[in-house]
Amino acid sequence: MTLQEIVADLLAQADSGPPTAAALIERYKGSAKSMSTAGPQLAHPAWTKRVGSASDVFLDLDGVDLHGLQLWEDSRGWGAYVEVSVARGQLADVEAVTGPTSPMPRAPGAFGVGDKVSAYIPKGGRTVRVFVELVKRGPAVARVTVHFQR
Repeated sequence: MTLQEIVADLLAQADSGPPTAAALIERYKGSAKSMSTAGPQLAHPAWTKRVGSASDVFLDLDGVDLHGLQLWEDSRGWGAYVEVSVARGQLADVEAVTGPTSPMPRAPGAFGVGDKVSAYIPKGGRTVRVFVELVKRGPAVARVTVHFQR
């Protein structure tokens, strides 16, 4: 699966309203080489950047274009998140699906990371937020986070 295909498919999951993390896991686990949960030790694959809780689920895609998916449900009830770890893909791949993105401010002192951009897509009566982190100095994408707001 390519970056453009996964972004399009994720957005399609929100056509009838925001999906849960459990529904997204069910949808994508068949594409995964392996599936794991962070658990009490907050274990995670090397391709992830962070772990939010013991219930975070990791689907290792081990693909040419995508490393894997990290999925979780926001503990405050704000909806499901999917973070796509990208091996190969460009901002143009994301924007082909979302339309133009807008720059996001950089966190204070975050000089070692790439720029971030976002798109807000109306779907199923809600807004799906798409955040794209670029590799430093390039249009290549490092990760895409999709938030299905409730």
